[in-house]
Amino acid sequence: MSQTIIVLLPVFLTIAIGWVLKQTGLVRDEHWASVEHVAYYVLFPAIVTKSIAVADFDGVPVARMALAMILAILVMFALALVLRRPLQAALSMDGPAFSSFFQGVTRWHTFLALAIMPLVFGPQGIALAALAAAAMIPLLNVGAVSVLSVYAAGTGPSVKGVLKSLAVNPFVLSSAAGIILNLTGIGLAVPVEQSLELIGRAALGVALLSAGAGLELAKLRHAGAAVGVATIVKLLLMPVFMWAWTWVLGVDGLPQAVAIVSGGVPSAAASYILARKMGGDAGLVALILTAQTLAAAVTLPLVIKIARQVSGLN
Repeated sequence: MSQTIIVLLPVFLTIAIGWVLKQTGLVRDEHWASVEHVAYYVLFPAIVTKSIAVADFDGVPVARMALAMILAILVMFALALVLRRPLQAALSMDGPAFSSFFQGVTRWHTFLALAIMPLVFGPQGIALAALAAAAMIPLLNVGAVSVLSVYAAGTGPSVKGVLKSLAVNPFVLSSAAGIILNLTGIGLAVPVEQSLELIGRAALGVALLSAGAGLELAKLRHAGAAVGVATIVKLLLMPVFMWAWTWVLGVDGLPQAVAIVSGGVPSAAASYILARKMGGDAGLVALILTAQTLAAAVTLPLVIKIARQVSGLN
């Protein structure tokens, strides 16, 4: 596992630098939103489009991989909803808090996942992770919005609004563009590919700096059992679900490893914004995101090592 830790060390050092930049005020609060906006709408779409467009998917069970990940998410959806009442009682959660807990155990941090994959699995890894994002984002968004609408105090957006947000989601659009370019054989002209490569290089560092800026370490002392349970379930149980469904569907090798590691990244930073807009417990989401990001420094090397072993990459 020492090699995995060495590979991941720059990831968590960059996150730490982001936190320092936020605390020192060198990059002010109002600027971080702009940084994330550029990463979300420009930098990551560039790297996603390029990675998928030039990737060689011959012999790769992309559809079965995506299905396995979707089924793993649906199992987590079902588990959280079936156990809602005992969880709320045991963890002292009201409806808004449960909606935040639900987001914490089901969603994934796309920025972190895409930043880690090329370091651990190379260019093919980020291409597969981008396809995974395209498959999971619609389901995860619909699930989160539905639960917030039912259990949080706020009023959720309309179905039309949800569908519209998915239709303009930059990860969905850039993945679709990459798939079209790949399947049609059009590919990318060399200057365009090089331009997207240059733009995309900035995405990984900016994303990790933003993740660090979002950490709220001072508030962790107020974290309760819900934060601990959400952290354990997301970082350790979700990878097990990913492994189980890839095994059932006969997905092995790199696609299986990418799916397992994708399951082991923290929840989405966007969960906080959604909770705030729809009446969820935004404070609880912030604590869950912080705890999961810190815990991932320990759990991710373990998950990556196990993923490599069970998928036959070692």
